[in-house]
Formats: sequence, C-alpha cells, structure tokens
Amino acid sequence: MYRFIYYIMGLTLKIFYRKIYINGACKLKDGQAYILASNHPAGFVEPLIMACYFPRDLYFLTRGDLFANKIYNYVFTATHQIPIFRFVDGFSSLRNNQQSVGKAIQTLKEKKALLVFAEGNTSYCFNARPLQKGFARIGFQALTEDPSLDIKVVPIGISFNNVDKMGSDVILNVGDPIDLKTYFDTEPSKAASGMNDLLRDTHLQMKQLMLVDDDTMPIIDIRKAWSSGAKDDNLIFPKVVRDTDFFSKIKEDLANKRNQTNNDHLPIINGNKNTFLPFLWPLAIPSLIFTFVPRLLSSFYKNKKVKKLEFKMPVALAVGLISYLIMMILFLVIFSFIFGFIKALGLLILILLSGLVHVLVWENSFKKVNGKS
Repeated sequence: MYRFIYYIMGLTLKIFYRKIYINGACKLKDGQAYILASNHPAGFVEPLIMACYFPRDLYFLTRGDLFANKIYNYVFTATHQIPIFRFVDGFSSLRNNQQSVGKAIQTLKEKKALLVFAEGNTSYCFNARPLQKGFARIGFQALTEDPSLDIKVVPIGISFNNVDKMGSDVILNVGDPIDLKTYFDTEPSKAASGMNDLLRDTHLQMKQLMLVDDDTMPIIDIRKAWSSGAKDDNLIFPKVVRDTDFFSKIKEDLANKRNQTNNDHLPIINGNKNTFLPFLWPLAIPSLIFTFVPRLLSSFYKNKKVKKLEFKMPVALAVGLISYLIMMILFLVIFSFIFGFIKALGLLILILLSGLVHVLVWENSFKKVNGKS
C-alpha cells in the first residue's frame, strides 16, 4: 500500500505543483534512526511530499480520531501512520496514546525515520511557530528504554507560496541532524532542562529553514519576493528541483528588503510565459473533456465543503486524484467493450499525453510575460 501510493502521489504532486524545491534531503542516511521535526502549514500535503521525495521510507504520527473509520484505519496503518490522540478526542481515547507512543519508539529502535509535526497543529504561515514537546518526549522515552540508541532529530522547514492554489511552488529544507543523546539525562531535573534546550535548538534551526523569522512580514511581500526570484525560471522540467540557491535568494531579498516587484497583482504561478505553449491548446482538448468531472468535484469540495484554508488544497488534490482514477477505470472498461482492450488502452494513453499538454499550457496561461502582469 505504501509503495502503491508512493508512485501515484509522486506523479500527482508533480502535476499539482509548478516546482517542488528540496534542499538537504541527502542528509538522511540509511540505517539511522531519525525524528523529523517539521512545521505544518498545509494540512496533509507535507507528509505526502516528504514520503515521495525523501530517500527514506517514513513513519508518521497522525490525528487519532481519523482512525475511527475502518477503511481509513486500514489505509493509514498500511501507509506507516501511527495514531496520536488529543484532549478533544476524549479521555478514553487518550489512554490509547501509550500504545501509540510504544509503536513510535519501536520505529526508532528499528532505525527508521519518524515524522512529527512539532508545532502541534496546522496553520498556513511562512515562519516557524513555537514547538510542542511531543517529539522530544518520544525521543527521551526511547533512550530511557534503550540508552544505546542513536537517534538524530532533524528540523525541517516547508513553505508554500500559495497553499490553496494548484500550480504553485513548494520549498522544503532539511536541517542538520541533532544528536538527541547530548540533551538526554536520566536525572529528572536535568532531563527537563535538556528537553527545553532541545526544543530551543530545534526551533532556532527550523527558523533558519523558513523564509521569515516571525509573522510580521506581509504575505503579499513574501509572494512578491518569491515571484521575483522565479522570474528567470522558464524551464518546465524538472518538476522536483534539488539543492539550489533559490530559497537563499528569496530569503536574502526579504532580509534586505530589496524586492523590486511593485505590482500588487501577482501571477498565480511563478516564471515567465512561453510564447510557444498557447499554440498547443488544441492538443489539450481531450484532457479538458476527460477531466471535466474530476475538476468539477475537486473545485466543489475545495470551495464549498472545506472552510479552513490549510485543508483546501489537500482535499482538492485527494478528490481530484480519486475521481480521475475512477474515470480512467470506467473509460477502460466501457471502451474495451466497444473497441477491444488494446484500442481502449491506446486511447487512454493518448488522453494521458493530452493531460500532460493540458497541465503545461494551463500553468503557462497564469504566468507573466517577461516579468509583467
């Protein structure tokens, strides 16, 4: 199940986002126990991105109330997710946390990578919010049970320039591993002090992985700097870009307040328009027709059913993907009866190729012309 979703989501994310910039993922080595302490700006998209493009399989701490549904429970368990219950889930559910923490610790004992959203909840912003103690407690309890464990805490900062827009950008930065043992002590008072030091140092490093230090910078200014930094980026591929100076350029621009983009109307998608791509719109017509229902459902759920900004794109992505897969299956079954399986498969492949053109010309239509709206 994990590997099946890995391949499907890896392709889907490349369609949904213009660029995914990943810096420092090579720091995650095989055979090492990690606690990945990440910020949480976009619902459940961040774990999908990390699972698809990190060199290690990941295990996740997930809201425990979602496991109440039997189907969800099966899917979540099969995809390495561990339930964590909150006070709002009730005291009876909180009792299950001991078992969940035990699973998380066992994951670390097996030298696997455990992803924790250290802020405790999701909120769309460009800075690192204060961290909760959950990831530190799990790490300290693991060392209490087995002092020989070598566990590294890895701060992660992830930013979305438009968290609710398809075709936007993502920047994901992996920090330097922190040795958990240097903060751990079996004496209670020293352990408490060490835990606070761990939270402080993890947060300090996470702040360096984000575009701004606090929430005083207007979002429009951050997006202007982001758009300005991408003005020379005319390459469509690769969709996933690794270890570039794109992040540092934007951050330097913001720090020095040298942003030269004066217009208030920003493009939804970064980069300059390609003058050739509009002529390919006719090739996108089969995909436009085929994806009408998935696009309609995705837009309906995103705009009418989801109130919180951080969950709009994750829900749109999930609904769009599921409905698109159903459309593919129905198309293949129906047209196999009419034309035979080989011809039906050939038609489906042509529609998928049309879909590639569809994405490219759609993205291009929202870009600027030579840096101008």
